[in-house]
Amino acid sequence: MRSSTAWRASLVAFALGIALLAAGAWTAYTRLTELRDANAAVEHTLLVRAEAGGVLSLLKDAETGQRGFVIVGADDYLAPYSAALNALPGRVDQLRRLTADNAVQQKHVADLDDLITRRLDVLRGGIDARRRGGPEAAAAVVRDGEDKRLMDAAREVVDAITAEEDRLLVERQEVQAARARSATLVSVGGIVVAIGLLASATALMAVAVREGTLARAEQAAAETVSAATRQSEARLRATIASIGDGVITTDTRGRVTRLNAVAENLTGWTTAEAAGRPLDELFVIVNEDTRQSAENPAHRVLREGTVAGLANHTVLIARDGRETPIDDTAAPIKADDGEMLGVVLVFRDITERRRAERELAVVRERLAQIVESVPGIVWEAWGQPDTAGQRINFVSAYVEPMLGYSVEEWLATPNFWLTIVHPDDRDKAAGSAARAFAAREAHVNRFRWMRKDGRPVWVEAHSTVICDESGQAVGMRGVTFEVPPRAPADA
Repeated sequence: MRSSTAWRASLVAFALGIALLAAGAWTAYTRLTELRDANAAVEHTLLVRAEAGGVLSLLKDAETGQRGFVIVGADDYLAPYSAALNALPGRVDQLRRLTADNAVQQKHVADLDDLITRRLDVLRGGIDARRRGGPEAAAAVVRDGEDKRLMDAAREVVDAITAEEDRLLVERQEVQAARARSATLVSVGGIVVAIGLLASATALMAVAVREGTLARAEQAAAETVSAATRQSEARLRATIASIGDGVITTDTRGRVTRLNAVAENLTGWTTAEAAGRPLDELFVIVNEDTRQSAENPAHRVLREGTVAGLANHTVLIARDGRETPIDDTAAPIKADDGEMLGVVLVFRDITERRRAERELAVVRERLAQIVESVPGIVWEAWGQPDTAGQRINFVSAYVEPMLGYSVEEWLATPNFWLTIVHPDDRDKAAGSAARAFAAREAHVNRFRWMRKDGRPVWVEAHSTVICDESGQAVGMRGVTFEVPPRAPADA
């Protein structure tokens, strides 16, 4: 190659490298801004879920305190009620502020605020009745059923808030993961390719020098390339350091070349200590439940040349023994011609997300325990109640001691509740449920069920209608209690 040709080629490569560095820096800044926004959106969704659950829990505490006072008559039992009364306005205001950017959630919060006010008024009425007229007067207020209807409605609104946030959480976590991958791959990949171009420029300049390039040009070019290389290295370090996730890069043999500050903190290794070591020495991961070693996704990238992620429930064990639950993505670093240059591993601490998941599991377990403690059959069904197409999708285990049927029998047979109604009561029970469904109103339906052993039992079904976003009735849920038999004239 002629020296002048090598010189021109080196200048072109140098210019391309600088241009790619500038473009990579701007792209990295844009992607990092998007990533911060996505992280904030996920955290916001988890806060809304937790706040909605807290409001419902306070409302239950208020009911618990009021019920205790109604039964015993001692003011000490009102402590949970009083605490909830003081805390609820602030918690509802916080929920309203958190959902200010979501018109759907704002309507849910407004509905919830109204239901809370009305339900607290009913609970207050029960307390006043107990003070004035004793247990019988308070029991009359409870039997009215208004407080239960309001509480059921409040639960439905909180369920709607939670469902909306669940939908948003899935969307936002997908955006978060995509933007994290994009930010890292664009930033690190672009800079690595730029460094490759600058290295090529250096090699071409060396050729020009060997072929007789003037000594002065050799010195100037060498100084320029050296400065540019140092600058690109500095930009690479600054870009990796600015990423909020842990970043580790390796060569094609899986040996560590660089860690950012987040990765150093999570692994307990510095770049100086880790450089040149096999990745498995510092990135030690196990399954959180089984404690078995988990496959390092970087190895799969090196084998297959494709993006790879971690399995769920993976824990990173740091050098000092600290354990951190993480989410992880690994991707190949490739040159323009497709040649693999190494692997970039991006991982993040998901301790807060795991905590939120555990809290959600506790809430779900608590709700399940509450349902199982109800001395009646709690149920939910979709479709019109008097048709054969109605599908029962939930029924509590109390069906077996009360009626002798298993949960599986209820779920396997469409409209099972109506098939076991006493023949003399079936038309009346079906018609009553159908009218309530059409009117979208809560109602009480009294009829006889036939136990599996053939004996009749009088029951009272308290139910509400489930409506979709357009207000159309789509199902019903409620609880059915065994009640004393009616006299023949009342039946």
